[in-house]
Amino acid sequence: MAAKKRYGMHLKQSKQPQKRRKFAYFRLILDAILEKGMFFFSAGIEQDTGASLPHKVLMFGFGFFILIAVSAYVANLAAFLTQTGVETEFGTMKQVIDKNARICGHPALEGDLRLKWPEAHWIFPDDGFDGMFNAYGREECKVLAIGREDTIMNNDYLARICELGL
Repeated sequence: MAAKKRYGMHLKQSKQPQKRRKFAYFRLILDAILEKGMFFFSAGIEQDTGASLPHKVLMFGFGFFILIAVSAYVANLAAFLTQTGVETEFGTMKQVIDKNARICGHPALEGDLRLKWPEAHWIFPDDGFDGMFNAYGREECKVLAIGREDTIMNNDYLARICELGL
C-alpha cells in the first residue's frame, strides 16, 4: 500500500514542472510574436529586444493603433482622390472655343490670353477677380479663366467660388 501512495505522489510532483515548462514556452512564444509584430507595425525598424513583456504588449497595442489610423487616412485619401462626382461641361480650351462659350478672364492677362487663343470669345471685366465672379454670377460668361494659385490664398475668393457652385 505504501508503494502505491509513493508512486502516485511521484506522478503529481512531475506534473508541476511540466506546467511550469509550458508556461515558460508560452511566454517565449508570446514574446516572439510581440517582437515580430512590433517589427511589422513599425515598418521594419527593430525595437528593443530586451524590453519587458508588459512594455512589448503596450508597444504592440500602440503600433496596432497607429497602423489602423494610417490605414484609415490612406483609405480616405484614396476615396477622395478617385471621386468622380465633379462633372464639368468643358475639359479643354478647344472644347470651350468649339462651343463658342464666353470666357471671363482677368484684365491683367488680356493681351496674353488673346494672343494664345485669338478665336475665343473673351470677356475682361474692369474690376479684376470681383468683376469676373460678378459676370459669372450674372451668367455673362460660362467659363472662368482663373488659376488655383490666384485664388487659393484668398478666403474671400474661395467663398465666392463656393457660392457660385464651382
